[in-house]
Amino acid sequence: MKAFVSADSSFECKVPHGWIISNYGEEISFSDPEDMCAITFTIYRRTSDSHELAADKHLERFLEQQQAASVLFVSKSKDEASANYEDDAGRRWLAMFLESKSVLLLATMNAAGGVSAETLQRAENALATVRLID
Repeated sequence: MKAFVSADSSFECKVPHGWIISNYGEEISFSDPEDMCAITFTIYRRTSDSHELAADKHLERFLEQQQAASVLFVSKSKDEASANYEDDAGRRWLAMFLESKSVLLLATMNAAGGVSAETLQRAENALATVRLID
């Protein structure tokens, strides 16, 4: 894996070798060109007047909006929350919220139904390296 730091220096992580990085301003994606798997990061900047919710509350609201068919695992704390789930189409998802005083980061990984276990493991390993930079 290779090191990655977002252009605005809000977060850092590792990218699996061979994956394509696409930057769309507040949204950054890593995708495997050979398998149907992608990780998308959405950066939300907090201002002094922004409404603050803890990461676990953001995750709860996100899962409600996604109407997850089957939630496989949830891990929650005030600063970091994540869930593995499947949608109605059988796609596997991992959603993760990380927050600091200045940034809320949503990271989602989605994979189509025939994606290899090796690709899923690379994606999960990359997500495990995500750190906010304050």
